[in-house]
Amino acid sequence: MATLKDVAKRAGVSIATVSCCLSGAKNVRVETKLRVMEAIEELGYIPNSAARNLKLRSSKEIGVVLPDINDAFYAEILKGISSQSQQEGYIINVAFSYGSKKSESEKIEEFINKNVAGLLILSCQPENTVFFKGRIEKLNIPTVFMDRMPEGIHVNFASFDNYGTVYYFTRNLLQKDYKDIALITGAHHLSSQKACLRGYMDALNEAGRPYHKEWVRVTNMTKEDAFKAAMLVCQKKIPHAIISSSVTMTRGIWEALDIQGITPGKDIQVLTLGEESWSKSDRLPGVTHSSRTAFTMGTSVAGLLIGNIAKPYTLEKQNLSFTDDIVFTKLNLPARARRKKPGGISSSGRRSLRILHYEIPSTNSIKLVSRCFSNLYDVDIIYDSIGDIMDLFQRIVEDGPDLDPQYDIFVFDVPWKDYLADNHYLEDITEVVEGPDFNRNHILKENMDNCYYKNRCVAIPLSGGTQGMYYRQDLFEKASSMKAFKDKYKIPLRAPRTWTEFNGIAEFFTRSCNPYSPTEYGTSVSGKTDGELAPELLIRLWAEGGKMWNSKNRVCMDTPQNEKAFQVILETLNYVQRSPFDTSIEEIIEDFCSGKTAMLVTCTEYAGEIRSSIDTNVIGKVGYTMLPGKAPMTVGWNMGLSRYSRNKELAHEYFRWLCQKDTSYYMTILGGQSTLVYPYHSNEILELYPWMRVVQDSFRYSHSRSGPVKTVTSRVMCSSSPERILCNVMRNILNQGMSVKEALRVGQIEMEELFREYGYPM
Repeated sequence: MATLKDVAKRAGVSIATVSCCLSGAKNVRVETKLRVMEAIEELGYIPNSAARNLKLRSSKEIGVVLPDINDAFYAEILKGISSQSQQEGYIINVAFSYGSKKSESEKIEEFINKNVAGLLILSCQPENTVFFKGRIEKLNIPTVFMDRMPEGIHVNFASFDNYGTVYYFTRNLLQKDYKDIALITGAHHLSSQKACLRGYMDALNEAGRPYHKEWVRVTNMTKEDAFKAAMLVCQKKIPHAIISSSVTMTRGIWEALDIQGITPGKDIQVLTLGEESWSKSDRLPGVTHSSRTAFTMGTSVAGLLIGNIAKPYTLEKQNLSFTDDIVFTKLNLPARARRKKPGGISSSGRRSLRILHYEIPSTNSIKLVSRCFSNLYDVDIIYDSIGDIMDLFQRIVEDGPDLDPQYDIFVFDVPWKDYLADNHYLEDITEVVEGPDFNRNHILKENMDNCYYKNRCVAIPLSGGTQGMYYRQDLFEKASSMKAFKDKYKIPLRAPRTWTEFNGIAEFFTRSCNPYSPTEYGTSVSGKTDGELAPELLIRLWAEGGKMWNSKNRVCMDTPQNEKAFQVILETLNYVQRSPFDTSIEEIIEDFCSGKTAMLVTCTEYAGEIRSSIDTNVIGKVGYTMLPGKAPMTVGWNMGLSRYSRNKELAHEYFRWLCQKDTSYYMTILGGQSTLVYPYHSNEILELYPWMRVVQDSFRYSHSRSGPVKTVTSRVMCSSSPERILCNVMRNILNQGMSVKEALRVGQIEMEELFREYGYPM
């Protein structure tokens, strides 16, 4: 059997340090503690059980681990635990994991090291069999798991029969002719949530109804994520009913329905797993709540644990199942009503706004949220999407009074602003934006500045932010990875601060370079279009002090700084799966979220998609930090009013509505970024999208993606033209076999010709 000395030797620390890690007597560096815990896991070290059990006989403290306190279900369980424990003379010590597997493990370790009498756990990682076997089963710690069954371990367990309740809900709805039924739950690796899905599917199957996966949405069980799920569920067709697995999520669902003008209990049936309460004021209007006696479950698990503490070796493990009282009642569901089409769908006689756009996450968010505006103002909003970004640019400049249909609003990339404004494609909306009814001062300054040209406002910001670095935090904090990296590079494994450091980490996490790498590749680079590749190049140019032209509009492509920047990105390409020319932004996000790569560089526009994948695809949690080199690009999309629009007053009202406080919250929940300041001060939203904390700091270091400054003799140059030449440098290197120096010389000549064409003196 492994000893304390063995653990110390494996971790490369002293015996005293191992003791401190186990007892919590002194603060130990996180890196050191991780190495010690890794050694304990690998060696299967078990503390002196006899000494521990001797102490336990006099211990009267119970450790309780819950996901959070915001869910009424958890709160009622905790009340029951507290009540029963006090009656039995025990005190409880409560810790919250907030959905973090790492945090939960640390809390359990702390309770074990304090020698608590027993544990009550509602786990966010029931699949972590190795940890629970090593910490609960081997040490024979009296424990009761609640709601979520741990995998592959024989323990006490208590839960409600969620299968029976959701089956009952679904069967009753089907009997009343509610055919399109949506289900919104937590992740299905959690036994309680998987049971909801099984009950739903079995009821459909027995009734001969098909299962449609688009009606099932998985969330992280917050009201914000449930709001997003409900908006997506209703995107194409509003279901006849929605079943939710918690009241917390149902609050988000209710809000999503409300802003779309859909009334629960009238236009749609909403049923939720809820808690027993005599007070109807606790219930959401129009929502059918079930009656789980969570308080009773709490008293029962506490009683079971205390009995197990008294006889830790002889008491048989028990499985307690509680039935939801609602299954013994008759559901008063009305017969399904035939409803009229909701707002936002074209109908004769209504005013309309027509919007031309490119498909980005923010346009999908605005389509969903704008249903509220459609209902409030009795207006149809018609969206026309163009698949190619340069086709969008061309369509905007071709739009005019002779075309039918004519667009009222254009969604355009921020770098196009000066060109579109200078050539009078956009209406001046300064009086609207600077008027008393507009929320201008609450828009982030950097986003508002991107809407002005020659001191006149020509747009409002739809999305805006900077680029950031996202990385697999679980891998970066793994003790074995930290040790191996430091042994090889002589520096600690951390989020990279320079592009050289970025490349070293990318090499370390590329399996062809490191056979022990847990990921196939270190990173991905997108460059299927110039609009995707140019940002990858520019952030490295700026970090090395390079540029395409100087403050006097003199072309400076062929410089040592630019040469170094291209050498840096060419090094990065050794650690990617595909050529950047064959890789899109969507693909680099999928690579990261599926666990294929360890690092991702992208803008906040796409970060919301990372959040959607964390609880299903991404293994572990995601870390976030400032871009290496501290030279991110300011990115974003604006909405401008066409000078030819016949609905300018209505468009002005739409712009005012989009920049309201409530709208900004809805847009941020759906998209993971905001151009207004409010969401950056909301703790709930920052918990959902924690990387928003660094966005405002990133603005301090960001560079604008714009063309050269216009002179008296020159015309305004759209940034896409010089960016095309910058991308040609990369093409000449990779496709034509040119050296970096040679390709930059060619780029210098092409850029000078472009500047002459636009009237810039050379």
